[in-house]
Amino acid sequence: MVLLGELAAALAASGRYGEAKTAIAEALERAERHEERWYQAELMRIQGRITLLEGAPDAALRAEQQFAQALACARGQKVLSFELRAATSLARLHAEQGLARQARDELLPVVQRFTEGLKCADLVEAKQLLDQLG
Repeated sequence: MVLLGELAAALAASGRYGEAKTAIAEALERAERHEERWYQAELMRIQGRITLLEGAPDAALRAEQQFAQALACARGQKVLSFELRAATSLARLHAEQGLARQARDELLPVVQRFTEGLKCADLVEAKQLLDQLG
């Protein structure tokens, strides 16, 4: 699952959207079939990223829904690191849509819950986004 998710992200980054969508769908299906849902939130977030990169007319709306699902899944599983990634992706999307206040309100509470790992790349990225949001 993890490798399929990373493969999907890499394929999307190189513009191979069809293959990326196939890989992420397979990863999500395997997670469900084998009841290995521990990585599901991150797979949903990657799916949202692929949706955005592909750039279909309704991409922003679909990606927003996928990021929100990823965020809810991470919260339900109480996986703060995946919650941070999903909240960052959602906040970045909202910031790009001119919704800076909403983006900040979504991301700040997640960032504030961290008490360790304060120099990890995901947290540094989230803090930089918060700084840009003001």
